[in-house]
Amino acid sequence: MTYAVRQLLRETEAMSRSQLFLAFFLASLLVVASTIEVEAQRQTRSPLPRTADRLGIGEFSFDDEIDEFYNTEQPRLEALCRGQANFQSCRVANLRPFDKVLAVVRDAPSEQGQVVGELHAVLYFHPRYDLGYRIDFIPRDPAASRLVWLDSVGDWGYGIEVPGVRAHGDWIQLFDGALPRQSWIPATSPSFHGAVNGIVGALISLPRLSARYPDGSQRPLPAGSYFIKRVQKRVVTLRREIAADFPCGEAIEPPRVMPASLEVAVASLFSAEGDPLFSLTYSRGC
Repeated sequence: MTYAVRQLLRETEAMSRSQLFLAFFLASLLVVASTIEVEAQRQTRSPLPRTADRLGIGEFSFDDEIDEFYNTEQPRLEALCRGQANFQSCRVANLRPFDKVLAVVRDAPSEQGQVVGELHAVLYFHPRYDLGYRIDFIPRDPAASRLVWLDSVGDWGYGIEVPGVRAHGDWIQLFDGALPRQSWIPATSPSFHGAVNGIVGALISLPRLSARYPDGSQRPLPAGSYFIKRVQKRVVTLRREIAADFPCGEAIEPPRVMPASLEVAVASLFSAEGDPLFSLTYSRGC
C-alpha cells in the first residue's frame, strides 16, 4: 500500500470520527430540547396549577364595535320605551340581540392546542346592574351547554378585571367552574385584549384571613385594603394601606411609623374551590 493511500485512509477515518461526534452532539441537543418541551407541556397541562402561579390579575378590554353597539342601543331603548306603562319590560322586549366572538379557547398555550370552545360577549339586562355585557363560554362539543363565565363585566371602560389568572408567554390561562380546567386564550385577539399584572406593589382588597404578626402569633387579619410588599414561595408579605399609597396627585407624606409587615399564606388568597379571594382596591383609578 502506497503512502498516499495510507494517508487517505487516515484522513477518511478522522473525518468519520468527527462526523460521528457531530451527530452525537446534535442528537444530545434534540433530547434536551424534547425534555424541556415535555416539561413545559406538563406544567401548562397540569390539572391544578399551584396557587402561587395564579397571583396575577388579568385586565381585559373590548374592541370599539362592542362599545359602540351599547352606546347606540342604550339611548335607542330609552327613547323607544319612554312613557310606556312598563318601561323595563318594553326595553327587554325590544333589545336587539348582540352576540360576538371574543376569543378562541384552547387546551394549551399554543396555536397547536386543541380548540375547546369560544368566549362570546353578550348584551343583556342583568338582574341587578341593568343593561350591560356578560361573557359566555360556548364549548366546541355540540352536545355541551352554553355557560356563563362572567355574568357582568362591570364598567368595561375601566377595563375588565379578572383576578387569579396565569400568564405563559403570549397566552393567558383562565379559571372558573364554567370553563374546562385547561382554558387558554391569546393575550391579543381581534375583539379581546388582555394583560396579566402581578400583585407585588399593588393595593389589594382582601377578606378576613389568618396572618402571622411580627411577634410570631397567628391572628385574624381584618378585611380591608393591603399593600403587597413581596411574594416568596408560599408566603405573601403585606401591610395595611396608607394614604400615601394612592395619593391621586396630592402631596401626602407617609407616616413616621409605618404599619407592621404581616404574612399570609398564598393558599389563603383562594377559596377551597380555587376561586380567588383578592381584587384590586382601586380598579377605576382616582
